[in-house]
Amino acid sequence: LVNTQYYYCIVNGNCGLPIGSKVSGRHKITESGSWLGVNQNWNDNQNWCGGVPLNSANVIIPSGSTNYPVISTAEASCNNLTVNAGATLVLNNQTLNIAGTINNFGTINTINGSINLNGTSAQTIAPSKFFKNKIKDLKISNSNGVSIIGVNDTLKISGSLSFGKSNCTLNTNNNITIVSDSVKTGNISDMTSDGVTSGVYSGNKIIGNVTVERYVPNHFKAWQFLSTPTSGQTIKAAWQEGNTTLVNGKPGYGTTLVSNLPNALSPSLGFDFYSPNGATIKTYNASTNAWEGVSSTFNSINNPKGYSLFIRGDRSVTSYNQPATATTLRTSGVIYQPINPPTTISVTANKFESVGNPYASSIDLSKITRTGGVQDVYYVWDPKLTPTYYGGGYRTLIRVGDGYMAIPADQNSSSYYNASNQNIKIQSGQAFFVRADSALGNGTISFNENCKVKEDAIVTRTTSDLVKKIFVNLNRETTSGSVLLDGVVSLFDEMYQNEINFEDATKLLIANSEGLAIMQNNKTFAAEKRTLPQFTDTIFYTLNQLKKLQYNLSINLENFEDIMLKPYLVDRYTGIQHMLLFNANNSIPFAITNDILSSNPNRFYLVFKPMQILPVKFTSITAENVSKSINKINWKVENEINIIRYDIEKSTDGRLFKSIGNIASAFNNGQSGYYQFVDSFFNAEVVFYRIKSLDLDGSISYSKIVKISETGSNPNLYVSPNPIENKIINLYFKNQPKGKYVVNILDTKGLQIKSSIYNLIETDKIIKIFAEEILHSGAYFLKIDGPNNLKSVIPILIQ
Repeated sequence: LVNTQYYYCIVNGNCGLPIGSKVSGRHKITESGSWLGVNQNWNDNQNWCGGVPLNSANVIIPSGSTNYPVISTAEASCNNLTVNAGATLVLNNQTLNIAGTINNFGTINTINGSINLNGTSAQTIAPSKFFKNKIKDLKISNSNGVSIIGVNDTLKISGSLSFGKSNCTLNTNNNITIVSDSVKTGNISDMTSDGVTSGVYSGNKIIGNVTVERYVPNHFKAWQFLSTPTSGQTIKAAWQEGNTTLVNGKPGYGTTLVSNLPNALSPSLGFDFYSPNGATIKTYNASTNAWEGVSSTFNSINNPKGYSLFIRGDRSVTSYNQPATATTLRTSGVIYQPINPPTTISVTANKFESVGNPYASSIDLSKITRTGGVQDVYYVWDPKLTPTYYGGGYRTLIRVGDGYMAIPADQNSSSYYNASNQNIKIQSGQAFFVRADSALGNGTISFNENCKVKEDAIVTRTTSDLVKKIFVNLNRETTSGSVLLDGVVSLFDEMYQNEINFEDATKLLIANSEGLAIMQNNKTFAAEKRTLPQFTDTIFYTLNQLKKLQYNLSINLENFEDIMLKPYLVDRYTGIQHMLLFNANNSIPFAITNDILSSNPNRFYLVFKPMQILPVKFTSITAENVSKSINKINWKVENEINIIRYDIEKSTDGRLFKSIGNIASAFNNGQSGYYQFVDSFFNAEVVFYRIKSLDLDGSISYSKIVKISETGSNPNLYVSPNPIENKIINLYFKNQPKGKYVVNILDTKGLQIKSSIYNLIETDKIIKIFAEEILHSGAYFLKIDGPNNLKSVIPILIQ
């Protein structure tokens, strides 16, 4: 019975007082208490005979209440817990500390709740005592041991299995599963941590097998790079669920495994299919830099280096044209823990090595122990990156500040690998690559409990807002939109260096797939670190295996507002220099065509130029007649920057000018330049010339006009005869400096058709260029680059 001032004990012993004793509503239960059910709040005194229970109180949830307790506002505690038939106890994202026994004849719903077993004598827990056998979080804080009891009665932990003090033992009796589903993946947290600091506890251990799940969502059939956090099973027992060929005994679990071994279907090998196209379960061989199919599914699944596994779905997907399904892969066995530490992986200098996350937990990359030349760079396989083309793709994780950035970075903010996410972790069941730098030699990579982080934890990191970033992503254009294929990043900060070093991330390319890399000193990189950009600093890119399709480069620049420089992406093929905007998505479309020059791997580079640009200045222009039909025009410029090309214009009256050719800008370094053009079709007694410059922003400038009359003097550099006869080009050098000359034949669009290098050891010489196999009748240009910055363009005509 209840009044507004007092509670009366109505059941002998329920509050440790005789029947009828009057007690204050503020009195706490110290021995026993029965739920009264005034409302659903466990922590409301009026719901208990004698007040809210303490850790030493035995609690009874009786049948027949209209309000059963919900623990949702704070922790709750008790000794023995009894839930009678028909009664219910719900934990809603809160913890119930239990020091005694759990006697459940009704329902204990801990799907969203936590149980902490903190008794001073051995405790047991029966999975079937909980609704659907599920507990979100289970903490072991009993140094006298906790055991899972029951036969084939599995306790499913969807959150975290952890320890609350030292020298605690959990005996699983092979009846615990760490659950992974479409919502989240459970974990076994740091067994040495109090939840804040690692290393506080010692002597904790888990005895018996644990089953660890890895949910694979329904997406395109794709490769996964997976690890195994337990030991003791075969591949067949785990990922084939112990089934014989093509049997789907447990829908929603496992997958089919394929081999290209001739006797793959032999019962002794255990594969589901034979395919000459290759295996779908492989391990990486660092010495050969190759993936190798496993020899049998009866091999132990415990491979510390992980597996590359092609997943079509669960074992119901037996045909290549069946749609993919979601599936759950699981292994059962002994977990890695302080008494059974993970294997240390050796990494050879200048080699990649595969490594599996050994824990049933996500791990913090910054806590992994690296020795020798092992770089603080990690390579993960993302099955959602280009799955329809290559079954996934690599992303490079590079340290920026105290966090890690993924490359290529998605501009989609909802993606785990988006450009702003620096809290990237290696997930439970995920494998990855590392590399040892050649300059620092061999090394190792190893793990400790402090590497672990909770799946749902927010890892607090310092920001890297001061680091300047240039993200360049390669996309393929399709009828349904852009598809991200690959990407790179350049990072700029005063603490970085321009020279290649330990912090730069070597590119891990997929054979025969479209890719993008940064090129420096004939080496390719996914990410590079540089000091703050300076005038004319240049980043060279290289394209890999592009097809005859439409593409675009998506370029994003962050934190560059405080520099007085402007970046430009230069397309060598088109000659266009694209001025890039800060804090915006700069989309640069381009195509690979039948023209072989369009697929030049080194087609693009990025260069920094001054923010304030002065117009180009023509300092001189001269023209001279060198024969009856040849005029030579020379000009010099100062402050050449952002110039696309120079057009050479001719007039017979000094008023109406017509373009007769052009020369692409050659320097663009803000300094001086010297150019020469030969007009081989002079056919008037008096002619006028001028030069027009075309700027990147569309502005134009003109030189002064020069007038020339025929004099008949000899040319210094010319082609004769012109038009060309028999497709043999005679290039005359008269009184020219000795040295190397690069001679390019260009079509009227400026596309290179042939390139030759000649070493002139005589001041006067005739060079014959044979073009019968490459040139058709029509107009062309002969572009000549020589010593002392000599540049000359001679129009030629093939008959």
